[in-house]
Amino acid sequence: MSDKQQDEIKDSITPTRVQKMQLKLLEKKSHKGTDIQSFKFSRGNVADDKSQSQNFRYKAGQYAMVDLETKDDPEGPMRSFTLASSPTEENFIMISTRIRDTLFKKKLTNLDVGASVDITAPLGNFTLHEDSSKPAVLLSGGIGVTPFRSMINILQMPSYH
Repeated sequence: MSDKQQDEIKDSITPTRVQKMQLKLLEKKSHKGTDIQSFKFSRGNVADDKSQSQNFRYKAGQYAMVDLETKDDPEGPMRSFTLASSPTEENFIMISTRIRDTLFKKKLTNLDVGASVDITAPLGNFTLHEDSSKPAVLLSGGIGVTPFRSMINILQMPSYH
């Protein structure tokens, strides 16, 4: 079996239990004139003493679940967020969201920089195809642009072409 086939098999394996990591909030930014806020988290598990740079690996377009333990929120304690950062941005992962009047979003907005948050390992298959000779058509509206930010950064890498 070739290395490429082995890699494809590894990439297709989905864990039966979602893995969680504790990531530290590094920065939060409100975007003027909008109700959008972005949150940058460390890429390393706070619980690990290893290098903080490469523990959280993902492909452009994937998402993760954020657990803020908002038990009184009728929609539950977790939300899914597309990883708006590109895998090439090595020092952080970023999510962006519209801030609404929910317990979860209020708690997210009020997190202090340095707080630890439970985030799942990356999930999903909404990723770029491997054949750079084929065009990719990206169409979205509103906050749905977040996976494309990540994808566009990857498309600009010389190694993708």
